[in-house]
Amino acid sequence: MSKINVKIIADEHEDIDISESGLKYLSQSFEFKYGFQTKINKLLMKTCKTFGVGTENDCSIKFQLLHNDNRYFLNPNVRIKKLINYLGIEEQITFVYLFGVPGGKTLDETNGIRYFLHPKETNHSPHIHAKFSGEEISIYLITGKIEGSFKSKTKMKQAQKYVNDNKEYLMDAYVKYTNGIVVFY
Repeated sequence: MSKINVKIIADEHEDIDISESGLKYLSQSFEFKYGFQTKINKLLMKTCKTFGVGTENDCSIKFQLLHNDNRYFLNPNVRIKKLINYLGIEEQITFVYLFGVPGGKTLDETNGIRYFLHPKETNHSPHIHAKFSGEEISIYLITGKIEGSFKSKTKMKQAQKYVNDNKEYLMDAYVKYTNGIVVFY
């Protein structure tokens, strides 16, 4: 059996309201023992139990792995040993608990258009939501594809131009505030 230290931290954005019961688990660490075949799912369940938000068999929240200032959403069916070897983790795994932000995390508001994302969204290509006059669209950051439409064609063009002009910032925000990058299929 091998072992690794696991630490839990909270995401560092200002919109978070952490309850007192949640605070007692932050920056806490524990030792996790694993074998060659142990999967990430077992580590995530143990993390939930230690964090106080689930049991060894049930966890309704998701964590991101923080490593070298990059965040990763993990496939629970991958072996821990593969993850540790691939990323070169030696002593400690740090998980970030990303608290949800009601109504989405606002990234910018310009020309009457609000640009935001939903931190708990998963299973989507990187995208940003834009809202104008009660209408909402999604703009995908890699392909530029737009889902939905505004009645105003001018506002549609402004939103598309904003995303094209700010793609790097928006991609960084997407990785930071959502479940980020999926690794280890």
